[in-house]
Amino acid sequence: MVGIIIAATLIWFFSSIFPEIIQRTKTLTTVAKKDEAIEILKIRLAKGEITKEEYIEMRKLLEEETK
Repeated sequence: MVGIIIAATLIWFFSSIFPEIIQRTKTLTTVAKKDEAIEILKIRLAKGEITKEEYIEMRKLLEEETK
């Protein structure tokens, strides 16, 4: 009987904690991808692969996607 109570408590505990951890991980991943994409844009601008206007437009798009 005590084992069932302990098992139920553990299931409840982990099911209430994991959604927060998963959400936090998704948020960090999204921010990291945005930062990486902006760095790529900076490099492309520096190499002359894109114009300043294209850089600004693409950066705005990235920032809108992560809001």
